Amino acid sequence: MHPYLEITRPNVCALAALGLFVGSVVAKVPLGPSLAYALAAAVLICAAGNVINDYFDFHIDKVNAPLRPLPSGRMKRLNALYFSFALFIAGIAVSSYVNSQFFAAAIINSAISFMYASNFKRMPLVSNLVVSWLSVSVYVAAGFVNNEWIGGNIALLATMSFFAMMAREIIKDVEDMAGDRKGGAMKLPSVIGKRASVWLSRIFSIIAVALVPVPYVLGMMGKWYLLPSGAAAMLVIASMFKSPKEAKKGLKTGMFLVLLGYVAGSAVL
Repeated sequence: MHPYLEITRPNVCALAALGLFVGSVVAKVPLGPSLAYALAAAVLICAAGNVINDYFDFHIDKVNAPLRPLPSGRMKRLNALYFSFALFIAGIAVSSYVNSQFFAAAIINSAISFMYASNFKRMPLVSNLVVSWLSVSVYVAAGFVNNEWIGGNIALLATMSFFAMMAREIIKDVEDMAGDRKGGAMKLPSVIGKRASVWLSRIFSIIAVALVPVPYVLGMMGKWYLLPSGAAAMLVIASMFKSPKEAKKGLKTGMFLVLLGYVAGSAVL
């Protein structure tokens, strides 16, 4: 893969676009130019955040991910900085074609993404909170495409996903402890210990799983929501007591299944 494409983490950008699309389905956003611009802006800003993250994580990635474009020498570090700025500008520009609310959200999230990579990422717990917000903000942004504030369905999806992301980010920090310490990043496991961090991740996982049936119980989702979301809950529970790598994978797959459940439940409600 070309380093300029690889550094953007296309799979993460695709998940951001999927999240916005699912949010738009839940928020009843019609297909059209506004949604297309919103999706393009989400991908560009997500890509920019991933690139600037690699720029600031250069020394950490030499330990944790030496094959990434920057530590491997396949891309110059300064070029990554310029590339991220170009992507941020392009994403914000495209977002201006949606509406003022979405445009403001794009500017705020771009600023948060930069601050996360440059400062917040090295702050225990704060880093987890910020990246979890950035991940679920696509659902909130979907509610802005129609010039509307978020409804109950979007709020529940965002809340459930936030707790799942908190669980995933904390367990990811456990997995990356060696590289983070060498790179000077004081993450949560370095402060409260590996065991306490694992248990905190499990607590967030349990909260996320407990929220899974709520949309159906409240009548916000149809019966077809239950199959994929129920599978997601069982997968997360099963992976909780496995290795950090397996737990992280289980949470990621679980979040995808919940998104599938929201699409299915919204379509047949």
